[in-house]
Amino acid sequence: MDDLRLAYLRDQVRVVRVRERTVEGVREFVLTVDHGAREASRVTVNGFDADFSVQDSVTVVADAPRQVLATSLSSLDFEVHSTVFTGGYAVRLDLEVGIYSTAVSGIQKLVQEVLLDLLSTPGSDAFDLDRGGGILGKLGMLTSGPRAAGDIVGAILLGVRSTAESIKRRQRSAVGSGTIPSEERLASLEIGTANVQVEADSLSVTIRVVNEAGQSAMIPLVA
Repeated sequence: MDDLRLAYLRDQVRVVRVRERTVEGVREFVLTVDHGAREASRVTVNGFDADFSVQDSVTVVADAPRQVLATSLSSLDFEVHSTVFTGGYAVRLDLEVGIYSTAVSGIQKLVQEVLLDLLSTPGSDAFDLDRGGGILGKLGMLTSGPRAAGDIVGAILLGVRSTAESIKRRQRSAVGSGTIPSEERLASLEIGTANVQVEADSLSVTIRVVNEAGQSAMIPLVA
């Protein structure tokens, strides 16, 4: 069952080696990655988009963006993003709405449903007043103190549980619920990892989504 895609999980592929070369006056970087080169959708150098070509399953060649032409190799940072989500080295979450939004299905659709539910405020949906994990509101009411880190994780856990209950209830009661593919039906939702540093105002949490087909995806939440 397709729906409009609003949330994108992009796999960041690990770059294991970089060498530099000049071809016909053009500065190029030969990037060796640990997987997924053929599915590469974007390459950045110090945050700037680079034109690139795929050489084989583990090699990408990128032209130096004009903004870094004079920057030494040791001062450059490279990122390769894949169109295929594997939940591997690192994952970036983007929320995008626009006329070019594409269809989404399978576990990506389930991930999107989890995100929209988790961030929604309970009572904001006139057709389903119980919908919403309300995680943003819960975090906004917390204060600093010796128990702040535990309180933050507890608030996220409460939001995750509320979201899981809400989605499962909706999927059970939906008209034609028997036709919802197993890839789009929620089996479990839980916190994978949590790193809260109150003094540094830093929060990094991953939420693990498992569908009834046995597939899983990790949702990163960073603040």
